[in-house]
Amino acid sequence: MTRAEMEQLKIIPAEIKAIKESLANPSYQYVNLYYKDYRTGKGIPKSSSEYDYDHQEWERLKKKLREKLAKLARLRTRAEKFIEAIEEPETRTILRLYYINGYTQDAIGKELKYDDSSISKKIDTFWKNSNNSN
Repeated sequence: MTRAEMEQLKIIPAEIKAIKESLANPSYQYVNLYYKDYRTGKGIPKSSSEYDYDHQEWERLKKKLREKLAKLARLRTRAEKFIEAIEEPETRTILRLYYINGYTQDAIGKELKYDDSSISKKIDTFWKNSNNSN
């Protein structure tokens, strides 16, 4: 895997959260209700109007959410295999905590008793020494 692909593991969950928030709070619009006049075949406004959410947008967001969840699952599976292939246990732990579990470098530093700058250097060093650094 490349560094850019691993970074997606940190970005996609934020996208998923934003989509879920949009689904939980859909934007409403004012709509006129129509019924069909079977004599002419044309829509005639009813006497009432209401607020309703955009059903097409709702379906588009649901589809996008499913796609992002599937992409995240695929990336996590690939990332786990990639990380397991790393020989050094400390590097495996740092990469797993950072990319898969979403820890900050500061939190990893506290967990492993390092400065957060040391964690940053260890991640950078790994990618510089890796053939997959892109």
